[in-house]
Amino acid sequence: MMVRRPRLSRIGTLLVAYGLTWYVGDLQFSGNRLLYAIGFCLFFFNAAVMAHIALSFPSGRLRGRITFVVVISLYGVILVTQTARYLVEESPPPQVWGDPKAGTYSPWATAGTVAGMMLCAAVWCC
Repeated sequence: MMVRRPRLSRIGTLLVAYGLTWYVGDLQFSGNRLLYAIGFCLFFFNAAVMAHIALSFPSGRLRGRITFVVVISLYGVILVTQTARYLVEESPPPQVWGDPKAGTYSPWATAGTVAGMMLCAAVWCC
């Protein structure tokens, strides 16, 4: 649809991406090691997509450099900290929202949480 009518809002594409990333984290419950790694590393990716939607609504385009930096930083923090956790932690358990031991696994988990909270505050301010 975007190819045929490029002037349409890009929010639809972002919403589809959000729907897909909502479930990509469930791949960590797979018995396949590759699927587990993908699900683990992308577990929080839907939060970055939601921030992207919030900061680009209604056109689907980010307004200004600050919003661009915030959104790219969210994507980057999630990818870097989750991948580092996967590589550093010895057989990390599958993640779930509301895990009471979430901050006790490795320093990368704490770094991801702190950076994520700061960037969420930035989203709120933008």
